[in-house]
Amino acid sequence: MKKLVIFFILIFVAVNLYACGGITNNNVEDSTQIQDQTNDDEQKNDNEQEIDIVPGDEHPYIGTKSADLSYISKATDIIIDGQKDAFYYDGTIITIDEPNLNYFRKGPKVSSAIAYIVSDYDFINIYIEVVDSNIDYSNKTVWEKDSVGILLDFNYYREKETFGSDTQELMNNIGYINIAVDGTFELYNAYLETEYSDKIETDTMETDNGYSIEMKLPIINNFTGNKIGFEPLIIDAYYGCRQGVYTWDIDGSEMWHYTHVAGTLILKD
Repeated sequence: MKKLVIFFILIFVAVNLYACGGITNNNVEDSTQIQDQTNDDEQKNDNEQEIDIVPGDEHPYIGTKSADLSYISKATDIIIDGQKDAFYYDGTIITIDEPNLNYFRKGPKVSSAIAYIVSDYDFINIYIEVVDSNIDYSNKTVWEKDSVGILLDFNYYREKETFGSDTQELMNNIGYINIAVDGTFELYNAYLETEYSDKIETDTMETDNGYSIEMKLPIINNFTGNKIGFEPLIIDAYYGCRQGVYTWDIDGSEMWHYTHVAGTLILKD
């Protein structure tokens, strides 16, 4: 009888050990599945932040953001002094908030950036205010400083072509300006570098929580359309070099190279 009791006790212990082992194994499997799902989610998030770049001179992304360009009379008379005049509140207002992590993996540390845009069809006036706790313009190169870049493409060229690979006539209607917090700036492409360069006005100002940049950019004389390829970007510098870029259109930071990735300003009568 004693042996029989001991036998049943051993069977009971064995069954319980097996059951616990099963539970343990299930927990391990569940934990593995959770970890795998976590890894999948992290990978998915990484993929969502990236845009595949086609090798060579083609780029897969077409700029899709657009805004109606607000009209004011006599923008020519507006004083460019780095301050936000009241009329800007009635203008086109866009948020520059797309971090371009595909090209600048660290990402910008800028808190926010807003552009106010108005036009009288002779000039486009742009006021940009940037919230940035760290202002850095220690590098001699403009695009390695805290700065703002603006593309204007009066051809509204939507093809996957590289800057410089097109005809000179096409380049005459495309311009890019990069303006740093310290007031230094550089011009790229024929539209801004040649006959219109003396009409450009810019001014900058450091603020309590960042900086502002105001500019007046001329519209080309022979412009007959109502759409302009347009892209602003905010370059965030840190310790003397560019750390990250914010754009309006998600892939606009490549617009210095491919005009078709820029957004669109629509001029209304």
